Amino acid sequence: MASQSNRDVSLPVASDLSGKLIIKAKLGDDIRCIPIHNEDITYDELMLMMQRVFRNRLTNSDDITIKYSDEDGDLITMFDSSDLAFALFSSKILKITIFGMFAYQFFELF
Repeated sequence: MASQSNRDVSLPVASDLSGKLIIKAKLGDDIRCIPIHNEDITYDELMLMMQRVFRNRLTNSDDITIKYSDEDGDLITMFDSSDLAFALFSSKILKITIFGMFAYQFFELF
C-alpha cells in the first residue's frame, strides 16, 4: 500500500508559455532555456542577455559569433538585428549556439 505522503507531493506549475518566444542557448556543453516576453528583442539586447545568462563564462570583451538552427538543422550566422528578426520570423523557439574565443578559457589554463 502506497503511503499517503507519496500522493501529496505537488509539482511546480509551469507558467503559460504559449505564444511566447523561447530561446534555447548553447555555450559549450551548457544549454539554457529562456522565455522571452518581448519578441521585439534586438541583436544587442540578445548579446547582453547571453552575457547575463552565461555570466561566469561570457563577457562583453569576448569575440563571439551567434548562430541559429534553421528548420533544416543548418547553423545560420547572425550579425545584426535583421538577421535576428528573420530567425524569429521562422520559429517561436530560437535555438542558438555561441561560438568564439572566451576570456574564461584562458583562466582555465593556469
